Amino acid sequence: MRYLLLTFPLLLLRPTPLRAQLTAEPALQALLSRYEQAWRQADTAALRPLLLPALRYVYLGATPPLELRGRDYLRTLPTPAGRFSYSQLLSLSQRGDSARAELHLDRAYRRERTTLQLRRVGGRWLISAVSCELTMVPVEERRIPGDKPRDARFAQ
Repeated sequence: MRYLLLTFPLLLLRPTPLRAQLTAEPALQALLSRYEQAWRQADTAALRPLLLPALRYVYLGATPPLELRGRDYLRTLPTPAGRFSYSQLLSLSQRGDSARAELHLDRAYRRERTTLQLRRVGGRWLISAVSCELTMVPVEERRIPGDKPRDARFAQ
């Protein structure tokens, strides 16, 4: 797992035309600079929460399989700015040559739970499978982005 956490930032830091296009998004630009800073300091604790927001940008239909190793990069999909702040790591576990990452995206109207299966082949991490579960949020539970959570003690 440490290998994955420490090498993943390099995948998005490689200069490519696609990266240049995506860094026009302020949210992605901020994420990449935090990656770069944490990676240079080899701070695994700082890299862990940054890993999964970037995985949301993986284009899973790419062939050949996407490689998770230094000097390579992941193909990414442009999405609306601000999406990163909603991503949360649920779990990241590794057993031998396989790993599993789960992330949660909580939006005002929907909740997504995505699971990525990773396997190590010849020292490289490959994404072998992905699944996504989408749930619509009931009307009474919907919140407006930016609203602060309400404390039940102050409700009248």
